[in-house]
Amino acid sequence: MKQYFRLVPVIVSSLLVCTAHSGTIPNTDHPVSFVGPTLEARLTNRLVEDKAYSLEGEAASRNLRVSGTYAWKLTECQRLKITAEYLWQNIAYPYFSGNSDVWVNQLAAGFDYQIDLSNSFMYPQLGLNAYISHVPSKSLGSTLGSYVNSHGMPLFFDDARRVAGSNAGGISPYYALGFWQGSRLTVALNYDKVYYNTKYAVNDEDTAGFGATLEFSQVFGRYLAAGFMAAVRQPFNNYDINLTFTRLPYLDAWTIGLFGDYVVGKNTMPNTYDIGITANYYLDQSRDDSICNNGSYCRQGRSRAFVNDKMLAAAAVPAVYMPQVLAIPDNRTMLV
Repeated sequence: MKQYFRLVPVIVSSLLVCTAHSGTIPNTDHPVSFVGPTLEARLTNRLVEDKAYSLEGEAASRNLRVSGTYAWKLTECQRLKITAEYLWQNIAYPYFSGNSDVWVNQLAAGFDYQIDLSNSFMYPQLGLNAYISHVPSKSLGSTLGSYVNSHGMPLFFDDARRVAGSNAGGISPYYALGFWQGSRLTVALNYDKVYYNTKYAVNDEDTAGFGATLEFSQVFGRYLAAGFMAAVRQPFNNYDINLTFTRLPYLDAWTIGLFGDYVVGKNTMPNTYDIGITANYYLDQSRDDSICNNGSYCRQGRSRAFVNDKMLAAAAVPAVYMPQVLAIPDNRTMLV
């Protein structure tokens, strides 16, 4: 008799909490979260002749980021920069009892070294990039519920849910050059290692291995640049397209752009996508009025085209920019 009384709170909880999910339990969804639309703003300035910095912020209802970059000119052909960023995202994570929208945050730091190999028309450059990141785990508590199995029998369950954070790092050598006027192609080899702090997962979701990134930008005339990026890496695939407008009379020291990106998560990491507007203001307006000197110092990316100064171009591109928080769902489901 006592056994039946123990089922009473489970049944009541099922009716009050899980009725809306009864059609989707067990949940097998791989959710896709729209984290935008996002407004991205950056301030770039030179401190002295051989040092520059940039400060960045992103704001959206489900996406917030703050970032700072500091760059040095080591020699006339060598530059070094470091970046620290903090990212918050509200992402839908799948659990046995249904999807849950959760705010997660990530701290990352990056290092980037670049050397100009020559001043020829193609202006080849060689670089090395590295990053580390940390995501704290987050407990979501337990959910009681019920569902009907394939044999028509009602089953009651207790779903303990959490978001498994991670410790990650990676290194990426890259090579860049311009094929024709206003163009820039960058090819990178990526190595990522991600350790997820799982508590309940049966399978090992940690990942490590090589990937590759391809990035291309092209200046069209005096006012427009377009670019795309495709990255196939061990934790995720990332795709980005962007348009940048500048030198228009009313923009003055601003570059304004549009972007869209999509992240395909791996190892149970959810998918996200975003669209937005970028705005970059250069306090130091050391920019060339010609078409980017045949692409010599132009850097692809959001709101960074048309900058014809080595130090400003270096500072305007962060050494680390994580497209998504590296976290995965972690849950344990028991029948009661």
